[in-house]
Amino acid sequence: MKVILETPFKNENKQIFIDNYLYTNAVARKLMKEDDVSSLFFHTFYTQFLNDNIPEERDLGLMSSFNYHSDADYKLYAIDRGLSHGMILGAKDAIEKDIPIQFYTVLPHNSDVSKMLSAINRTRRSIVRLDLAIKYVEELKQKEFAINDKTGKITDYESSLSDHVSQVKDCLTEFFTPLIESLKEPK
Repeated sequence: MKVILETPFKNENKQIFIDNYLYTNAVARKLMKEDDVSSLFFHTFYTQFLNDNIPEERDLGLMSSFNYHSDADYKLYAIDRGLSHGMILGAKDAIEKDIPIQFYTVLPHNSDVSKMLSAINRTRRSIVRLDLAIKYVEELKQKEFAINDKTGKITDYESSLSDHVSQVKDCLTEFFTPLIESLKEPK
């Protein structure tokens, strides 16, 4: 299965941005290792060479990624950290191109959130599915957990993803540390 993974990403708050980045990679790791789902997530790729803080470059990356979405079997929207404006734009683009969309949580299958997303995903019309997901995410944001948590989480997903986050941190450190050290060296 070829899947485009969508998660919240850009944020002015550096810690929330880092948490979004780790969440994205940990969800991708979980999908690959536990569900045999190979996902692409362009929003973390294009930001390696396009400046996400420059609106024209951000839009270029966003629109360029849509060129590849048509080849996907479906687009998967992980909602544990909410639905961003870019995610909603991507879902609308997918609906226009008749690409199936699904909503996902890393919480256990027997959780209330997982059960609700399963019901939303069974909705036949994608546009209705998107509207239901947006409303449900807004409801989650109003729950006590999300109101009291200022880190961008709308579900208490961390225990379900903690091993994957730890392993992603190890992979990122191993991969990026030599690169960062090299960039800091005087030429």
